[in-house]
Amino acid sequence: MPTEPIFQPTYINLEYFFNKILDIVGWIFSFFTSSHSWGIVDTLVKLGIIFFLSIIFYAYIRILEIRRMERDHLAHAAHAAIAPEPKNQKWEDVLTRVSSDNPSDWRLAIIEADTILDEILAGVVPEGETLGDRLKKLSPGGFRTIQSAWDAHTVRNKIAHQGSDFEITRQEARRIINLYEEVFQEFKYI
Repeated sequence: MPTEPIFQPTYINLEYFFNKILDIVGWIFSFFTSSHSWGIVDTLVKLGIIFFLSIIFYAYIRILEIRRMERDHLAHAAHAAIAPEPKNQKWEDVLTRVSSDNPSDWRLAIIEADTILDEILAGVVPEGETLGDRLKKLSPGGFRTIQSAWDAHTVRNKIAHQGSDFEITRQEARRIINLYEEVFQEFKYI
């Protein structure tokens, strides 16, 4: 069996292809050696430098902004970690009233403290219309200061029913507020 070459350049003129490659190389060489072409190359290089410098400048500005935001965030987080907890305004109002020289303010402080206790227990024991109903539903084992809550609520009821006729001393008003304070501390209200 005679062996024939797989590729026979019968219809392909290799000299033509080599001349075309030589023409392209010559054109590239003449482009880079002419003075007019160097002006174009110079302009393109300058535009490229301006483009890349602007990208570098933009990236630098963004890095500074990100670092500033991180610094602000860390400062805020550190401040929040060491800042005192915000005071409970309702409880602060109660303490202000009980420190007053006016007996009606003492009574009002006890009523406000009882309202706070009712709000707290409404979240714990939703059944019951009044604070007394909620206190009855609580088990003494699960609520360590239940007796303090009952004692304070009893005085509040006397104030609510007798009004300004209910006589109370400064010491008694502070004792009742201290009972509420015990309960609020158990419930982590203050």
